[in-house]
Amino acid sequence: MNYPRVSTILSDLGIRSAGTAFMEPKHRRRGRLVHEACHILGKGMEIDPAWFERSSGEGDHDLVAHKDCIPYIDGYRKFMRDAATTTEWQMSNFFPIRNSELEVTHKLERYVGHIDQIGKDEQVLDIKTGSSPPWTKLQTALYDMAYAAGNRRWELTLPGDGDYKLARHADYRDFAAGTVLVRAWWLINSYGGHE
Repeated sequence: MNYPRVSTILSDLGIRSAGTAFMEPKHRRRGRLVHEACHILGKGMEIDPAWFERSSGEGDHDLVAHKDCIPYIDGYRKFMRDAATTTEWQMSNFFPIRNSELEVTHKLERYVGHIDQIGKDEQVLDIKTGSSPPWTKLQTALYDMAYAAGNRRWELTLPGDGDYKLARHADYRDFAAGTVLVRAWWLINSYGGHE
């Protein structure tokens, strides 16, 4: 059997639905586009100006003009500038990022996750566009456990106004809660739950 993804575990157990009811396909597509741009910038490269002239989507329900991502990308650029000058020891050495969209596997607990960005000093960063769902701290805890980052978890929310909100997830109880969820998912799926 393949290991479940963190997003699957949180969705199947009803955790991930909190704070996402308003999401439409175009919001998810915009989020993926912003993530792509942030990964390019985080690695110290620039986005090709022609990228902003394009659109992506399969139809009207998820069509996104790339230029509509600019306020979110501007928030990330501001984060990059601020991180370079902060006295917060865990963020002052974040750039250039070490990796992005890194797949990690926790072999003992049997799950996989995809970390948005790994900072230069091994910080785990999860990027959200729009708003911050309450379950993100569980998501980052599961990523941290699989990557063994030592509770150096951060959430960067890009609300789309050219700014950002950075939250450190430092509560060790998130690890216990995440472990309970993974084990519950396996129990449910082992005894006739989700197919």
